[in-house]
Amino acid sequence: MTATGFAEAVKPTNLLSALQGNRVSVRLKWDLEYTGLLASYDSYFNLELEHAEELQPDGSSLPLGDMIIRCNNVLYIRDLRSTVPVPPLS
Repeated sequence: MTATGFAEAVKPTNLLSALQGNRVSVRLKWDLEYTGLLASYDSYFNLELEHAEELQPDGSSLPLGDMIIRCNNVLYIRDLRSTVPVPPLS
């Protein structure tokens, strides 16, 4: 955090590089959320998740296996090692 209370800016490539190989949560613009192991990403920030699951509004998850998420659908990416609470899906 900076003195203003905002988090420091991080380059997207540095963030994805740090998250690669770790479990992440990817929230899409359409209120869908997926979790999985960030296997890789490309120069357009398309994401490849291994062992992906789609989170359901009731808290359950639907196993999907491996998947690719197109960059322009991503709202945010969250490191699941973090302890910051996240609001539930609406």
